[in-house]
Amino acid sequence: MDKIKKLLTTDEAAIYLGVTVQTLANWRHDRKYLKYVKLGRAIRYQKAELDRYIAENTISIS
Repeated sequence: MDKIKKLLTTDEAAIYLGVTVQTLANWRHDRKYLKYVKLGRAIRYQKAELDRYIAENTISIS
């Protein structure tokens, strides 16, 4: 049960990433960028997966 509590809804994930819910829907449809969990009809995201996406897309300035 603890893992389920750590899952974010699509709305929460969109806010966390600073994108729209529609963007996440497009990414799911295109199977791009993020892994997600499907629980029946509900879509959820692991915070660790969102953090991975942010880290992989962070550009460092040297």
